[in-house]
Amino acid sequence: MHAISKTSDCCLLVVHSEAPNLQSEDHPIISSLLEMAATLAVQLHLTSLQMAGSHELQSCIDYIRDLTKDSSHPKLLIAGSDLETAITFVALEALAHGFDVYLLMDFIEQPDKELSQFHVQRLQQAGTVSTTLIQLLGEWSITSESKELTDRIAEISTELLKSRLRRS
Repeated sequence: MHAISKTSDCCLLVVHSEAPNLQSEDHPIISSLLEMAATLAVQLHLTSLQMAGSHELQSCIDYIRDLTKDSSHPKLLIAGSDLETAITFVALEALAHGFDVYLLMDFIEQPDKELSQFHVQRLQQAGTVSTTLIQLLGEWSITSESKELTDRIAEISTELLKSRLRRS
């Protein structure tokens, strides 16, 4: 895995099944990720995969590959719901196509945390990296040469931390 030093190397994929709570941009996960992607110029793709078949997966991977075609080490950041099936299938397919795959664990809904640990372990064994959005933002901040970008990353990180505190 290569360090995530440039936002232009990345594509953020929000994967969900037909779960109605993730369909709306008013959902806190979606709205936070949309803001972060827009602010940091990260490519964003929202997709809905139900027990993703090979055709759906291939089309999703082809689309993401097109978004990151100028990168020698494309990185796929995954968030959303349905860790057990849709996220797992997309992550494994992306790994097979040469992407570095990062799971944004703080933006993956996990209804059964105990069971989810097995899905995450499986994906880590296959080569994914589990991280959080704040860790990712920290990496971008350290490597950024733009004070404006570093300041905006600090603001987003502070907002995320405050949001976590309110939820706990």
